[in-house]
Parts: sequence; C-alpha cells; structure tokens
Amino acid sequence: MVDAKDIIQKIKEGNSVHYNGEEIQGNIEGIAGVIASQMSLTYCVFKGNVNLKGVTFSGEVSFRGSSFKRESNFEGIIAKKIVDFKNATFEYDFKGSGTATKKTVFQSGVVFN
Repeated sequence: MVDAKDIIQKIKEGNSVHYNGEEIQGNIEGIAGVIASQMSLTYCVFKGNVNLKGVTFSGEVSFRGSSFKRESNFEGIIAKKIVDFKNATFEYDFKGSGTATKKTVFQSGVVFN
C-alpha cells in the first residue's frame, strides 16, 4: 500500500514516481503547474480520487493497466510526451475532455485500449 501523500510529495519535490502493482490509498490532488518528472503508476489500484486537472506533464506518464475506483479528473491537462492509459479501467467518473477555454492536449499521443 502507498499513501497518496507520498506520491504528491515526490511530484512537488520534482522526483520521479515509479510504482507497479500497488494499492494507492487517499486522494491525489492539490498539484498545479508543470510536472517535470517521469510518472509511472502501472497496474496500480487507485482507491481515492485522482485530480490532475490543468497540470502540464513534460515527462512521460503511464497509468498502464491501473484501476481507478473513484473519480479521475484529467481535464485541461497538457502532455508534452505520450500518456499511456492502455488497459486502464475507470469505475467512476472520468473527466478528460477539457472545456472551451482549457483543452486537454496530448502533444505526443495518448494510448488507450
């Protein structure tokens, strides 16, 4: 089990985040601006909300095979490198289309199933 606060702290400190097959407890939220580090949260189970609304990812991001059990919000993100959601499942609300003023942009592509 990994506490979401540990992930948030790593991101805010500019450290890479790498977890595979972990259960993530708590909400991932309160992150703004640019996430410069690489994020790999593969085959994880997110028990809380994931709110990355409006952030810019400048490194590679993978949620491959992960399961989102609560709300996940990726509205208005800008991803400068590929974002991998292949085989990810969303059991609650998924927000990712953006709004008229703040579009979700995948500059190098996105992978779903």
